[in-house]
Amino acid sequence: MRLTGEQNRCAVWRARITNPRNKELARRFADLEKRLERKLATHDQAIASILDAIRQLMTPPDPPKRPIGFVTLKEKKSDS
Repeated sequence: MRLTGEQNRCAVWRARITNPRNKELARRFADLEKRLERKLATHDQAIASILDAIRQLMTPPDPPKRPIGFVTLKEKKSDS
């Protein structure tokens, strides 16, 4: 029985997966991926907090509101 090209590729692929060395490499690669995801998550949180701080610094504070009404010189001097 002769295998087609697609069947042959699948057989080779299965042989590679079942190889114990490749299983170890796959496990190590998965561990590396998990570590990188954790690092990226912490970096993303740090970047987000930095951007929030920048946004807060960019918004100007509300200007002080002047009181409505007449203010005497005596009241002005006591305020300062």
